[in-house]
Amino acid sequence: MTSKSKAWDPDTDKTLKAMRAFFAQNPLPSLSVWQRISIKERPVVGPIWVSRVSFPPAEDALRDQLMTAIRSISRDGGQTITPPSVDQVQAEWTGYRKGVGPAAPEPSLPESTKFENLMKDVTSHVTMLYVHGGGYCRGSPSGWRSSVAELAKLTGGRCLSLRYRLAPQNPFPHALFDLLVAYLSLLYPPQDSFHDPVKAGNIVIVGDSCGASLCLALVQFILELHRRHSSPCTVQFHDEDVILPLPAGVASFSAYGEPTHTLPSWISNRKHDVFTAISPYARLPPDEIWPTVPPRGNVYCDISTMCHPLVAPTLAENWKGAPPIWLCCGEEMLADESKVIAQRAVSQGCTVIWIQYEIMPHTFPFLLKVPQTLHSLTSCANFCRACVYAADGVTTQGSIVDRLMSTRPVDVTNLINVSFDELKDGARKEMNRQASDFAKAMVTKAKI
Repeated sequence: MTSKSKAWDPDTDKTLKAMRAFFAQNPLPSLSVWQRISIKERPVVGPIWVSRVSFPPAEDALRDQLMTAIRSISRDGGQTITPPSVDQVQAEWTGYRKGVGPAAPEPSLPESTKFENLMKDVTSHVTMLYVHGGGYCRGSPSGWRSSVAELAKLTGGRCLSLRYRLAPQNPFPHALFDLLVAYLSLLYPPQDSFHDPVKAGNIVIVGDSCGASLCLALVQFILELHRRHSSPCTVQFHDEDVILPLPAGVASFSAYGEPTHTLPSWISNRKHDVFTAISPYARLPPDEIWPTVPPRGNVYCDISTMCHPLVAPTLAENWKGAPPIWLCCGEEMLADESKVIAQRAVSQGCTVIWIQYEIMPHTFPFLLKVPQTLHSLTSCANFCRACVYAADGVTTQGSIVDRLMSTRPVDVTNLINVSFDELKDGARKEMNRQASDFAKAMVTKAKI
């Protein structure tokens, strides 16, 4: 590839330089400020329907089933995992609004009426459960509305965009529990829900970055329950035993699947990405939410759980029985994480579509106005429609898209030359190193 073909266009270069400058700050803005800005409600403008909803808390029994699965999936002892609190789950229905211009304001209507109007513009059975990124500690559905609405437009369907509880105040597995409740609420609507029951065969779970990791973790959780229980697999939801099926598919943009950062792309692809360091959180100034009380070495989870497959789905050993998986990444620091998932899942008989965009950074479809953005969103939408309408026609394929939008096929069984055992060993060593450094830092701090 020539150096010219590796160059960003001027607008992209300007955007990425600004983002790199932000992440290079030392110190960064405090996490509470960063989080508060990221969750600020934004006006709904243009051809977008938004209907805000909340689902009632699930009972303790569902939480207990999640915790049991978390313990059974991991073969390591000594992990510190705090059971999630039971609370309402917030979300918003998002859809494409027909017949209005780009400056159209949100209509002043009851949320239920907005949902009814949204449904009038829906032309397919596709229902996407969307999970935003943000490092588990930032973001809300309002920051992803335009992209999610575009997915709704391209599929003719609708999206339920999850407002999960953020870390560090709500560590693993709070966000995963919220996603589980949202998924069950689609299947079995609680009283006073706007929507009718949605068939699992019409649901595709979609996410970006850490949101993609949560989607993959939910699939791993359901697979674990199916492995441990005779068919049909049931859970308790609002005082009833209900069947917990797998969704029709799962789609991932730039999955953040391995938080110890030991794969080669974390170094080799840094020149193409928005980040300037492996972990910006070491440069966070102290505030009211970070460090936590008592101190925790990782924003999302205790260091002892960094290699747990529901925290790090790249380290999940068993994908057998998973629904079709669509994985998209740029030439980014996290690229190898989706390569490992794709390669391992295909080797176990799963259907996987893997696509990489050269010189594109992390989560580029949600950051940049470039041809690759619409191309990737369209690919995802086509996958979602195929999972719902023609699941038998979804086949394994891999491709790389260059800057000129030319596509070449690649072998999904041979994406990365790192064995799974090497990955596990490297991740475990790095986790132990971080745990040791954190323990030493706590001792030093206590002496001061």
